Amino acid sequence: MQTPDSIFESSLIPKKCRYLLAIDEVGRGPWAGPLHMAGCLFDLKHFNCNLLAKHPIRDSKLLSASQRNKLVHGILKEIPTIITYKDNNYIDKYGLALAIKTLVDEISNSFSQVDFLLIDGNYHLDNSLPYKSIIKGDRRCFTIASASIIAKVERDRVMDEHALLYPQYGFDKHKGYGTVQHLVALKKYGPCPIHRRSFKPLHAFLLSPQIHHY
Repeated sequence: MQTPDSIFESSLIPKKCRYLLAIDEVGRGPWAGPLHMAGCLFDLKHFNCNLLAKHPIRDSKLLSASQRNKLVHGILKEIPTIITYKDNNYIDKYGLALAIKTLVDEISNSFSQVDFLLIDGNYHLDNSLPYKSIIKGDRRCFTIASASIIAKVERDRVMDEHALLYPQYGFDKHKGYGTVQHLVALKKYGPCPIHRRSFKPLHAFLLSPQIHHY
C-alpha cells in the first residue's frame, strides 16, 4: 500500500517556499451531493512536515470515519484551512472540470500569502501561482492527504444531513456513490433534488415515465 513519504514530498517543494497550500477534493464520482474541496496552508518556517509522519495521515479513503474525525479534531485543527464546495446544480450546469478550477481559485485567493500550491490530480491550472499537480497526491504527500481528510469529513457531514431529508436513498451509508443500495432506491423513487442529473447513470431514471421525480 502506497503511503505518504516526507522525502518525496520535500523534493516537490521549492527551497525558498515558506507558505505551502495543499489542496484536495472529495466527491468527483458520486451520483448525488456536492463536490467539496479543502485547502491547508502550511507555514514551512514554523511547521515541519515530517511531524505529520508521526500521525496516521493517509488518503482519507484509507481511514475509518473515527480515524478521520480524530485527526480533524486533533493535529489538523492547528492548520489554517479553507473548505468550499459546488453543489450538484453547479456541476450539472458547468461540469466537474470548471467546478474544480473555480474551487481551486476560490481557495488560493482566500489566503493573503501563498508561495506554492500542491494539488491532488493531473491538472493544468491557469492561475498565477506556481504549482505542482500530483497524481494520487493524497497517497503520496502528507499535506495533500491532510486536505483530503478535512474535505472528506465535511462532505460526509453534509451527506448525513441529506440522509435526514431523503432517508429512502441511504445517503448516510454510501454518501451518494453508485452502490447497489443507491441503484435500488433510484429505481424505486427516481432522482431527488441533490442528484447530479448530468451524470450518465441518472439518464435512464430521468427518461422513465414510470418513476416519480421530485
